[in-house]
Amino acid sequence: MSKSSFWKNPILMICLGAVVMGGGIWASNGAPLPKFGSPTSKYASLKPTVRVASVPGAGNSGNLGEMNATFSDLAEAVAPAVVTVTEDPSRGGGSGWVYRSDGWIVTNDHVVGNAKTITVIFADGREVEGKVYRTNDALIDLALVKVDRTDLTALQLTDSSQVRVGEYAMAIGAPFGLQNTVTIGHVSALGRGSNVNDPNYGIRGYAGMIQTDAAINPGNSGGPLVNINGELIGVNSTIVSSTMSSAGIGFALPANMVRAVADEIIATGKFDRGLIGAAIEDVKPYILQEQNLKGGAIVTQIPNNSPSYAAGLRKDDIITRLNGEQLHGELELRIALMEKSPNETVELTYVRDGKVREAKVKLTTPEPVAQAQPQPQLGNPFGDNGFNPFEQDRGEGFGQQDPAPNQRVVLGVQVRAIDDTVRQQFDLPSDVKGAAIMTISPGSLAESLGLKVGDVIVEINGDEITQLQDVTTSLQKSLRSGNVSVVAMRNVDGKMNRFQSQSPIR
Repeated sequence: MSKSSFWKNPILMICLGAVVMGGGIWASNGAPLPKFGSPTSKYASLKPTVRVASVPGAGNSGNLGEMNATFSDLAEAVAPAVVTVTEDPSRGGGSGWVYRSDGWIVTNDHVVGNAKTITVIFADGREVEGKVYRTNDALIDLALVKVDRTDLTALQLTDSSQVRVGEYAMAIGAPFGLQNTVTIGHVSALGRGSNVNDPNYGIRGYAGMIQTDAAINPGNSGGPLVNINGELIGVNSTIVSSTMSSAGIGFALPANMVRAVADEIIATGKFDRGLIGAAIEDVKPYILQEQNLKGGAIVTQIPNNSPSYAAGLRKDDIITRLNGEQLHGELELRIALMEKSPNETVELTYVRDGKVREAKVKLTTPEPVAQAQPQPQLGNPFGDNGFNPFEQDRGEGFGQQDPAPNQRVVLGVQVRAIDDTVRQQFDLPSDVKGAAIMTISPGSLAESLGLKVGDVIVEINGDEITQLQDVTTSLQKSLRSGNVSVVAMRNVDGKMNRFQSQSPIR
């Protein structure tokens, strides 16, 4: 989804393959393994027992012929570990890859949906039924599938904290149902994040994703993104595109996150994680330099009923250590907390106004995510309102036609039902009902309407908004009139003001 167009058109977040980072990078330069999410984690003994064969000539770029052979050898070495995952073998489904030789497979949660069992199709054509293990976590779009096999070739995971922009990357999966498809590109950027609407689950959050220009399309979801040594750097999960096909901007969940999640599910049969109860982001480089910090995560939002607030943390504090271990960024803190359990107490070191402070925080649990009802199609296979540039790939089979651009209207917002957390965040009275705007895409229809984060949409095209599904349904009336009308409520100096705005659709 190109940046110039996706802000103006609801962009599909196509949750695709597996991007895990290449361990050969840290192995070759002798750098120490990270403290969090690394092979030294509490589930280190659960590492794959069979590795992909070494790739002849890997990393040798002496001439074009050798490089060409390296890519071909790489594709052949990785292919046996890549699978197609589907609820119905007659459709393309999504992708996955073998994490352990004794039958553990990783894919995206949005690929398996609510299925208890799934069909796994291996590279040699064999089909096996597998049991699904979900994270049940809106911020973790990962799932494991267990099949009854012990002879599988598994991918090795790299330390994704060592992935560098510009490295070669190869994606393998089943785009549009075309199994064992290989595409090659580079790591385009690191640390990308987004929120995405999954109509069958709710709003998903993504953090620390690896961006790549290797072509990934619907059906690649859950498949691997590997480095030049055949090591997993990430799980392909999303794309930016206005056409439901690759525009050269795809995203993968990093290997270190995958490792932390998979090892816990294998060890315990489920996944849980602790939360400090605060929104965090990477610290801008100039702030780190000004404060002479090695790294950390800055608190961007912190509800006053959260455990971290009770422990003394506030907005703009920079968390630099967890239990005495240095943190280099937001993702490292997130992965560290994935390896902790709810109700466990951790010690956070943070900086405020140049002074180092410490706090003991009792971790809480993620809020349960209500299962959303399937949305009407209306030309969009995801039933999505297009609240941001990313939408998810539901693993549609080969041959499905792309929806015409004029078959849907995109507002360009992320909305959330009003609960106690939202009311507190935006200081909303108890009698206000509607859909609260959490984010707005630059250049979107919502921006042209003058909407802002914190506004509550109460009416669209004359229809009252009582639940999130009403937003998508009411917007479609604009296809007939060519205009959209929105009524919203806004908190101005403690008073809720009602206003109406109209704009032609684009």
